[in-house]
Amino acid sequence: LIGPTSTALTGAALLSAVAHPSGRFLYVSHGGSTTANGIDANTVAVYQINSFKGTIGSTHTSTATTGAVIGNQEPSLPVIHPTGKFMYVVNHGRFSASGGDVGKLNINGATGALSGLTSYANGSGAPITGIAFNRLGTLAFVTYGWSTNTPSGNTFYDQVKVYSVDL
Repeated sequence: LIGPTSTALTGAALLSAVAHPSGRFLYVSHGGSTTANGIDANTVAVYQINSFKGTIGSTHTSTATTGAVIGNQEPSLPVIHPTGKFMYVVNHGRFSASGGDVGKLNINGATGALSGLTSYANGSGAPITGIAFNRLGTLAFVTYGWSTNTPSGNTFYDQVKVYSVDL
């Protein structure tokens, strides 16, 4: 890294960021419990990228709530599906007895906006710690961890499970 080319305001409790394969959008996930700079907690903010200048828009263009399906779950590790049409985000839920889930959001190809939240891969109390796809995007690899809130007898923790992806 040589030095910043631009700066953008973000929300509180930054967790992670991922760029869209087109190079036009940046997605930044926020956890926590407070709103900052117009960005709510437990959301993913969308920023425009000018790939010719190497700069990011100074403010976000939209946000999407990621934990609406099962509650406040601190979205982390956003991953863009290999098709570029969907974002999957881990709502790890390490502080919840219900665990977390993987939220799937549709990506608007023109604006980068996220919509259509769907929940998958709930670990029944074992927090999800990561997700990856095979090259074709037909398989998802989801890892599950353990927390003090993981129920006794849970069979998901300390495992990676492979899911088929319906394209």
